[in-house]
Amino acid sequence: METPTTKPGPSLPPPTLPAPSLPAPTLPAPTLPTPTLPNIACPEPVILPNGLPWKTLALKTRWNRIRTEAELQELEDCFRRDLVERGLLADSTLETPESPLNTQVRRETIARGLERLAHESSEWVMDQIMNPKKPTTTIIDEENPLNQMMKLAAYHSTPEYTANQAKPLQYPELGRLNLPFIPTMLGGSVPQQSSPPDSPVEAKPFNRMGFFLEKHREQLELTLAFKIFEDQKAAAEKIVEQAKKYLTELPEREAQRLKDQEERHRRNMAALEEKFAAEDREKEERRLAQIRERQAELERARAAAAELERARAAAAEQAKRDAEEKRENERRAREQKEREEAEQQRLLAEQQRLLAQQELERRQQELAEKARKSAEDDKFRRAQVATNPAGFQAEIAGQAQKMVATMPYLSEEALAHIKGALTEQIGYRHTYLAAMARMAPADAVARRHPDSMAAAFEQYARTRYNMEVVLIRSKAIKITYRSRDLTDLKYKMAKRTTQMVGSKAGYFNAARELIKLLSDVASNLDAQGVVSNIVVADFAMARQPKEGTLAPPVLFLALYNFTKTILTKAIAEGPDDMAMLKALAMTLNAVVGGRAKYWPAVAVSSLIYARFWDFSASLFGAMGKNSDLGYKEGDTPTDVNRRAEVVAALFCHMAIIRPANTRREQAILIEDVNRALEANINVPPYLRTELHYINIRTIMKVAPWTLRAHIGYQGVVNLDLRIRAICKEDVGTKLKGFASLLYNQMDELQNQGYTNQMRLFGCDEWRYWDVDELKDANAKRASIEQIHPDQVEIDIAVTMKRMQKMAAGN
Repeated sequence: METPTTKPGPSLPPPTLPAPSLPAPTLPAPTLPTPTLPNIACPEPVILPNGLPWKTLALKTRWNRIRTEAELQELEDCFRRDLVERGLLADSTLETPESPLNTQVRRETIARGLERLAHESSEWVMDQIMNPKKPTTTIIDEENPLNQMMKLAAYHSTPEYTANQAKPLQYPELGRLNLPFIPTMLGGSVPQQSSPPDSPVEAKPFNRMGFFLEKHREQLELTLAFKIFEDQKAAAEKIVEQAKKYLTELPEREAQRLKDQEERHRRNMAALEEKFAAEDREKEERRLAQIRERQAELERARAAAAELERARAAAAEQAKRDAEEKRENERRAREQKEREEAEQQRLLAEQQRLLAQQELERRQQELAEKARKSAEDDKFRRAQVATNPAGFQAEIAGQAQKMVATMPYLSEEALAHIKGALTEQIGYRHTYLAAMARMAPADAVARRHPDSMAAAFEQYARTRYNMEVVLIRSKAIKITYRSRDLTDLKYKMAKRTTQMVGSKAGYFNAARELIKLLSDVASNLDAQGVVSNIVVADFAMARQPKEGTLAPPVLFLALYNFTKTILTKAIAEGPDDMAMLKALAMTLNAVVGGRAKYWPAVAVSSLIYARFWDFSASLFGAMGKNSDLGYKEGDTPTDVNRRAEVVAALFCHMAIIRPANTRREQAILIEDVNRALEANINVPPYLRTELHYINIRTIMKVAPWTLRAHIGYQGVVNLDLRIRAICKEDVGTKLKGFASLLYNQMDELQNQGYTNQMRLFGCDEWRYWDVDELKDANAKRASIEQIHPDQVEIDIAVTMKRMQKMAAGN
């Protein structure tokens, strides 16, 4: 039997499949002996100047090669064990060489392995995918017993063979067998089958001879066919025995081949070692001769260098002594100079310290004198209020007379109410310094500065007094004009507002209908001859010209109640529904916008201030008793805080959103929002409540960017520092949570670039923008907060200038 050619190596390559379409049998993996690693100790090489010796290098190379072959053999064994576990390869350890290959179990195992190989080969063979034009057919050695065995196993796995194993053999009729290999008999010809007689004639004895001859011929044919089948079966069994014998002897032959190869390798390595050793000896002798010659030269050079070195050392020693003496002289001169400079610095510092001490003493004397005078002035003012009740009453009478002079229609009860309310407010304004001295630390009056505590109280007292005067006038007018017509108009406007706000008709239509309703009322009052100067006289602020002279009082009360309806609607919706708050602010601006026929902007601003003060007085920095903070009886602290947040948000939206009618003027501007913010920030810590933190946080949440455009970059930086400062003040455990929320809001704004100077004009990453993109970005911002058209032009102009400047610089 011819031994198949295999690739030399420590492992047996897997058998080659006959063709892609024919599944190959899975042959049992021969158990190859694992090569034993020789116990070769790697000697420590002698490191010489010319490199590693060849002997050590050869030993290391051989040791590494044997170790690599052992690792490859172990990897192949693992691969074969994996194939056995997956059912792709039969386990040779479970079979004996005498086990027949044509048993049913063996055929089923080979068939399953071939089917799995054929199925997975379609995914494994990458040549067909990477290079479809590459031929996949291979030349098969038909004489190789392995290929013959694979053909036989493939035939045993065909459906025709496996399906007919359980069926008996069905042979065709003997008369129709066409066996060309059967020799002719009976006279050299095969007798033909006689046709049946046409009529049922009784057979005669001489006619039966042909029948017997036919039977005899059939018996001979059948015997010959069975003999041929037995010969074929014997030939097949012989092939099987040859394959079994080959597979049985294959491990021994492979082991013998590996052993011979190892022996040849050992002889070759020994020859190489001997050759390398001889070369190493020759190189070592040449190297030693060179070393001896070089050492002799070095000895001669060393003797000459020693003499030269002695001469150089003497010269260097002399130069060193000269240099050391020179450095010593320089060091002494430098130390003398440093001592002189230190003495001068000490004298100068002492002189400056004396001057600073004198200046500090002078400033302390000035501050003490100023504090003493201020304390004396405050004491004199409080004493004057206490000891001069006549002047106090005169001021109250003067303020009441000034207010009543513009309201001749008031009754005696209304005049008495106004006088009593003014007495309370003027008394508060006169005694706020005493209240500060009582609630503040002991030396607060002496240490107060115009930019800190006194300014805060002055602003608070002025704001509170002005708001209270507005409320007093509003209540007096409401008490005076309490009539049936006013009640009907108030409920009619409230009903119409409730119907229109939030409906499909839209807020602009609601404002238009309300304005038409108010115009009709004004026309009817004019027709009736009702004339009054309530609005202009009562709500025009100081140092501003009055616009208009006549207005019906019912119109003012209608707008006053309409504002209350809007506020009630906003408080019912809550602070979370920002869209509803924007819609209510838009409607309120559309109805109460200034520069209409009867309403100057100053009067409407005062009206809005009064209504918002009534709902949440803390919006303007009010402090003191709970009755001053907008508390209503029966309200929980949660309701009070929620109402304050809604009122502050609506106030900010009125300043941000432009009125629907462009001919009108906004009643609330961003200056008003800034004024309310400053009033809340300036409240001292010991008078601060949770409502002040809520107001500041709401303003910085609703209108931070509009406020930023108003106060500028430096104003924003200062505002951020002031708000963070009041958040860090110690105001008690109750307000720590509100201060923390406000501080987090400022951190969020800073993360958005609130204090970033690059976003001063709204130009985010302006170097990549063009005019159209800038307009789109401003349109997106306008959906959240309204931007003035002039600001859009500024954004575009500044962006273009910066882009041109950068292009010119590049």
